[in-house]
Amino acid sequence: MIVFWRSSLGILSLCLLTALSVHLPVFADSIQDTLRVQNTDSVSGQLTEESIKNALAMMEKAREQKDVKMVLKYIAPFAYSTVITEVDNTVITINLNGELEHQEFLSNTYQKIKNRKILDRRVDIRILDDGQMGIAVVREEKEYTTENGDNFLSQSVDTLRFGLVNGQPMVVSTTLKGWLAPTP
Repeated sequence: MIVFWRSSLGILSLCLLTALSVHLPVFADSIQDTLRVQNTDSVSGQLTEESIKNALAMMEKAREQKDVKMVLKYIAPFAYSTVITEVDNTVITINLNGELEHQEFLSNTYQKIKNRKILDRRVDIRILDDGQMGIAVVREEKEYTTENGDNFLSQSVDTLRFGLVNGQPMVVSTTLKGWLAPTP
């Protein structure tokens, strides 16, 4: 049982990486290295769909580069994440609270992933009427290869809640739900 638990945690970290590092289709590929999230939100005092798209794109770029520090720039220091993953008919739930727990989890995940291929991705962004919160729902199907050569198929529906923190759009909480299955 302990061996399964350790193995499952390594696999489970794939789901958190996918969700926290965000999922935009071609948008992230067309982003130039110099793109920065503009501080227009602090002027208007409200989130915009564009500012959330920019944050998601920068997080995606950081994920591709396995840059934990860059991902964390878009996650509020007080962020709370719940990761619910089904692996081998077992549901595993992990809660992360604060910057340090997110950093450790992402670092461990980046070390375990050798290759990642996005099979399908859809992103829906909604801004609440008062402009103080935004929600990005990301639906994604992926194939992974771990450093050990194990292959997995994953599907997830991830909800990322954004708020303005010091005038910048940041992830303040996430709920990540998905499954992970080994493939031949």
